[in-house]
Amino acid sequence: MVKEQVQGVIVNVLRETEHTYEYLYLKRSGGKYKGHWWPVGGTCNPTESPLDCAIRELKEETNLNAFAIYPLGKKISHIDNISKLIGYVAFISAKQTVRLNYEHNDFKWMAVEKAYTFLPHYTHVYIKHIEDNFIKSKPQTSQNLL
Repeated sequence: MVKEQVQGVIVNVLRETEHTYEYLYLKRSGGKYKGHWWPVGGTCNPTESPLDCAIRELKEETNLNAFAIYPLGKKISHIDNISKLIGYVAFISAKQTVRLNYEHNDFKWMAVEKAYTFLPHYTHVYIKHIEDNFIKSKPQTSQNLL
């Protein structure tokens, strides 16, 4: 049996507005997934922890800073079935402005209802998990970044 190796991270970014929480999704500008909508994500450097990678990727891809970040608590499968993706949920201030890097050419903030209708069906299990464990109830453990 081949042991899973940490390949990278997926960072689900949330902001609280007056009436709801919104998810951030980014549109890929090139490569194999050009035109696809994804959360923040990326590959960890060899000496980098997954948490440090998540914080770095969030800053690089969006210029956003989280005030708190939590482990997603749900396995995210990688296409090769060997590599492991570590998921996080990052909360940011609604006052921050997204500034995309070269990897993306558009972004959308989506309330839960919009995310269910806009995103592919296979993402719904993650949206539901985030809704139940990070929006409807608050997580127990946090990496508070303030």
